[in-house]
Amino acid sequence: MAAPISKREFERLIKGYGCTLEKAGKEWKVKNSDGKTICTIAVTHGKQEVKPGYVSIFLKAIGEIE
Repeated sequence: MAAPISKREFERLIKGYGCTLEKAGKEWKVKNSDGKTICTIAVTHGKQEVKPGYVSIFLKAIGEIE
């Protein structure tokens, strides 16, 4: 099983696709360059990490993986 990545690493990943991360209550929204939400993720509270499942959700949302 893959290890979680830091929130900072995830932000670098999405920035490479022209996306940004925006806090929305307990969750975070990934928005494209037009400001449209393409997916919602969760960041662990203590370590500020993004679980591999959310990375996959993002990559599927942008069409990078199926």
